[in-house]
Amino acid sequence: MVCEREKFVNLDDSVFAGKNLRSVYRENRAAVVNIVRRYGPISKPDIARMTGLTTVSATNIIRDLTRLGFIKERGTGKSASGRRATLYSLDGDGKYSICVDMSDREITVAAVDLAGRIVSSTSFLAKPGENTLVLDLIHSIDSFIKTKISAKDQVLGIGVALPGTIDLETGTVLVALPLGWHNVPLKLVLSQAFDYPVFVTVETEAAILGEYYFGEQADYRRLVYLNVGTGVGAGILIDNRIYRGAHGIAGEIGHTPLDPNGPECECGNRGCLERLASMRALIGYVEAMLDEGRESFLSSAERDEEGKIRVSAILQAARQGDEVAREAIQKVAGYLATGVMILARVLDPDVIFLGGNIVEKGQPLFEEVKKAVEDYRPLLGEKVIVKVSSLGESARLLGTSITVFKAAFERRLNQKPVAQR
Repeated sequence: MVCEREKFVNLDDSVFAGKNLRSVYRENRAAVVNIVRRYGPISKPDIARMTGLTTVSATNIIRDLTRLGFIKERGTGKSASGRRATLYSLDGDGKYSICVDMSDREITVAAVDLAGRIVSSTSFLAKPGENTLVLDLIHSIDSFIKTKISAKDQVLGIGVALPGTIDLETGTVLVALPLGWHNVPLKLVLSQAFDYPVFVTVETEAAILGEYYFGEQADYRRLVYLNVGTGVGAGILIDNRIYRGAHGIAGEIGHTPLDPNGPECECGNRGCLERLASMRALIGYVEAMLDEGRESFLSSAERDEEGKIRVSAILQAARQGDEVAREAIQKVAGYLATGVMILARVLDPDVIFLGGNIVEKGQPLFEEVKKAVEDYRPLLGEKVIVKVSSLGESARLLGTSITVFKAAFERRLNQKPVAQR
């Protein structure tokens, strides 16, 4: 059973508002960390202004956080008032989150520092299947840490982002259809394999956290991130808070039936968005047209180990004007535009980001989605913005790091303050 949770989950305990009370000094420190993480390099006067703290309180907290190793001076620059001032940013040197982005075919492991820089990453091939995939995951993380991390104390935790529904209290993957998983106690398994804190996150939430903290999101307060890869799902953020719904499944738009006569989905329905507009769907459309005898560059394209056409080959063929590739992309784009319209009408966000393995800036798919979305513009209204993620496939890795670092910050912030005034 999914643990009952509040419908909204704050990204930050105190969001960005600090208070000048000694009893809430911990919350004030958290507020300063969050401001520096998101807006740094930033001056002390601007930190005080944005948190609502007095300059004296901000000064004491900055000194405290510097001694704890959270932030450091980063040269000088102009504050919002135009005066020269010392700038502060997160101290990202030497402390990492081991972040994992996984699908049924590939596991990407990366080391992300406190400043949101991916300092190293490696992709590993994976084999489908509940037990095999878990073993591949453990091997991939272990191999990465042994070859890329020089000291054990550099790692603050391990975060895994995957498609599916997760009990966030226990870290159990309740169901992940693209991975073939049901009731997999992933956090428990990884905690037994590694001596680090472990966090398991839904990939769409990871993606929207990455976009929120590290992307070009222009201070929008109501965001949706439509992730398109092996599956299709949405992360939802409203007023700086992740929205999960009453039962933890908000954003599972991939299993919304659009065509009752469409292909059967793993969830038991037919014609779900995920079966019509994912990587698998794109490949399926191309292969069906080739089976019909359509001429295409893709007839002689390199195949993967299962004999399927690679998505990269389809996108390249579309750029070269291949009609089969373009037609398949247009079909996927049409269904994705329908998904965008549904999200816009139900949630009315400021912006909807498109991201995932097959959506990148300038790629043929995104351009076709933009065209298809315009057909719905009378229903969407002029104010809903549809953009491609500025982070590409990195969004999920960066967002996963936020979960790890936030927990590490909370552990350290529970320590007795170094100085209070």
